[in-house]
Amino acid sequence: RKRNHEAVMLVLPADHVIEREAEFLKLARAGAALAADRKLLVTLGVVPTWPATGYGYIEAGKEGPETHGVRALSVLRFREKPGPEEAEAYLATGRFYWNSGIFIWAAETILEWMGRLMPDLSRALSTLAAHLGRPDFEVALSRVYPGLESMSIDYGVMEKADGVLVLPADMGWDDVGSWTAAARHWPKHGSIAVKGRALGIDSKDCAVYSPDKTVALIGVKDLVVVQTPDALLICKKDRDQDVRRVVEALENQGRLDLL
Repeated sequence: RKRNHEAVMLVLPADHVIEREAEFLKLARAGAALAADRKLLVTLGVVPTWPATGYGYIEAGKEGPETHGVRALSVLRFREKPGPEEAEAYLATGRFYWNSGIFIWAAETILEWMGRLMPDLSRALSTLAAHLGRPDFEVALSRVYPGLESMSIDYGVMEKADGVLVLPADMGWDDVGSWTAAARHWPKHGSIAVKGRALGIDSKDCAVYSPDKTVALIGVKDLVVVQTPDALLICKKDRDQDVRRVVEALENQGRLDLL
């Protein structure tokens, strides 16, 4: 906003794969046009291909405006990660999309909604804005940022704001925020996904990351093995999200050198 009061922002997570670039760019242009002209908050909802329980969902409502050949839908509500039966029910309705975490909005618009719904954050941003472009910005940031509440923009703004639109996105999207998810895009040796060097004997459905050493697997299945110079991770595929618990344990032990 400091550079341009009419600026439109495209907000993207770092840990995803988008295979159909042209489709993504089409959706991004459509979302930017809606955000600029109508002062709306826009998100991309991934067309689900299976009843995932590891993603949040967006429930869509009535048809909204169309631009750049893309029809927007109103957002009824954001849903937390469901259980298996609930996920199946979501897909059966045809109204639910995976929450990609991709948002498009005018900078002015999102700041206005923060002012209404997250006033503490809004005041902190106003304080920081006064230091933008000045030598003391880093000092101000280090003073203000630690006191901010840790809250996702989904919960803080998107779930409560009016006029939120979702653009159905069929763009080859995949969340690669876990080792199992990342391994879906690695070369396969039989049923073992490998980034680096691995040998599997009577083993199946494993994921191995080991760029420097050869990992040998014998008679195992559904494992994630991550070999780095200073640490080794071994876990079941369905527990790879619990890596955060390892991080927390290492932090509590003061082993920041391993993080």
